[in-house]
Amino acid sequence: MMHDLAFIETQLQSPSLKRRTDFIATYDFPEQYNAFYRDYIRRNLQNPPRDSWFLIALIELAEDIHFFEPDIPTLLWQLYDSRRTAVYLKLTVLDYFLAYPVVSGESAEWEKNYRKRLQKATNELIKCQLLVNLLKINLLKEPYWHKLLTVVGRTSDYRVIIRTLNSLQKLPDLLPIHRKNLTAVVRENPLSQFRAVTDALLKFEAY
Repeated sequence: MMHDLAFIETQLQSPSLKRRTDFIATYDFPEQYNAFYRDYIRRNLQNPPRDSWFLIALIELAEDIHFFEPDIPTLLWQLYDSRRTAVYLKLTVLDYFLAYPVVSGESAEWEKNYRKRLQKATNELIKCQLLVNLLKINLLKEPYWHKLLTVVGRTSDYRVIIRTLNSLQKLPDLLPIHRKNLTAVVRENPLSQFRAVTDALLKFEAY
């Protein structure tokens, strides 16, 4: 059902943060009000509430409507770097960055930002996502591939493998050798016996 802007604005200003979160996560936002959504997203990122699920829904909406303005990465890095930020919120930020269109003149700054966070990362999900994002900047940089293969090969968390395989499918022009090496590493990991990992690998091989 199509609603007017007044209805959408009322839902997004609900006193209940949960209601706002559920609305953002489930509503099919009509494109003609994109300017309003962008202002709403920016204001909430400038002064973010301490609720991971709301922020995850908000960032996913920003990606869905292709809200890729130059100031948004700065706000998201501030959120990412906060000690209060949960792992899955950090991953949502990195997913947004993976979709963000990087122009050639900005590649070095993006690479610097990713490497800085990679040096501090201890969570395998975060490490692999940062490496995938680095590969978007420089697909042929072998040290990134080596680190990624090492983490995927040694992990005991099936989510690391599945997320890595799914994220790499968002990168264009993967070389056959890189696809082959990653597939071999995944197959050697005992977690490859799990159905969810097998399905993710088959999807990766087919894309």
